[in-house]
Order: sequence, then structure tokens, then C-alpha cells
Amino acid sequence: MHGGARIAVGGAHASLASYVSGLILAGGLTLAAFWAVAAGRLAGGALAAVVAVLAASQIAVHLVLFLHMSRAPALRWHTIAIVFTLVVVTVLISGSMWIMYHLQTNMMPMASGG
Repeated sequence: MHGGARIAVGGAHASLASYVSGLILAGGLTLAAFWAVAAGRLAGGALAAVVAVLAASQIAVHLVLFLHMSRAPALRWHTIAIVFTLVVVTVLISGSMWIMYHLQTNMMPMASGG
């Protein structure tokens, strides 16, 4: 790294500034999520929505500033792999929730007596 702090990542060049800005943004989003929960000003669905938006924003920060995801043709397979991973995780989580829901509703009630 001569002169400027540039790092070659899969054909794309990342600068130290992008890593520092990613660190600051990720830290800020984490602190915002903790503050939203700790402040106790939001309840139920509103709190869940705020935390979900902050989490999605943090995922975007990580993908763009740390993993250097872009629309470059050389990185298209990385994008496809991430989309495939998201689909698999979504199927696993929704399938697990569906199974647990149906198990709970279809189980026989336990006898309360001894």
C-alpha cells in the first residue's frame, strides 16, 4: 500500500475511507437499534419495524462497504450466491415456523389432573 491506502478486492479497489465509513455507519446503526429498544418509547409492532429497518440498513452497509458488492459483471456470481442464500434461509425459517405452528395447534391438550 504505497501512497494511498487502497486494497484490491476481487478486481474492485477498496479504500481505507470506505472501511472507516462502513465501521462508523455500522456502529451508528447498532447504537440506534439499542437505543430504540432501551428507550422504551416504541411498543410492539412499531419497535419491531424500526429494528427491522435498522437491521436491513446494516446488512446493506456490510454488503456494500465491507464485502464490496456492486453491479460489476465480475461480481455477479457473488450476488447470485447471496440471493440463493437468502432464499434458502427464508424457506428454512418460514418452514420451521409453519411446522411449529401446526404442531402447536394439532397437539392434544394435556390432562391437568394427576
